[in-house]
Amino acid sequence: MSRAKTLVTVALLALIAGALGWAERMIPFDTGLPGVKIGLANLVIVLVLYIYGARRAFAVNFLRIGVSGLLFLGASAFFFSLCGGVASFVAMWALRRTGIFSLAGVSMAGGVFHNAGQLVVAGIYLGSWSVIYYLPVLILTGAASGALLGVVAHIVLPRLGKALGSAEMI
Repeated sequence: MSRAKTLVTVALLALIAGALGWAERMIPFDTGLPGVKIGLANLVIVLVLYIYGARRAFAVNFLRIGVSGLLFLGASAFFFSLCGGVASFVAMWALRRTGIFSLAGVSMAGGVFHNAGQLVVAGIYLGSWSVIYYLPVLILTGAASGALLGVVAHIVLPRLGKALGSAEMI
């Protein structure tokens, strides 16, 4: 893939991920649990990881977080998002590389580690590690949303890969 085509592809995928994140913020979905959401933007990241590989997935993720942070978030929310996004990406990349985990398993790890990364930031931000008691809730909700997105990605990936002409599939 040429450099220009790669740049345009990464920018478009980051735009799609950002739009999904924005749409998720606009949908009234209140679980009553702080910080719990589906994480629709992560669907794009996991698909890019499987279709284009880690470098492009990281670029899409970082660009999405950066642009969303500038447009929609304050400084502290941006830092929460950045730390959660990086933790999520590293976990998904590491599990994907092993070849042992299914797409749903990789996505579940992404959801769990996103929440864990944000919880670490919350502990630092608040100056108290008492937030660790919220970890079981975030593990369960991260695993559930990751599983849901993993199932969707499993359905979409073969079709999308075929449409894009990618050789790297599940």
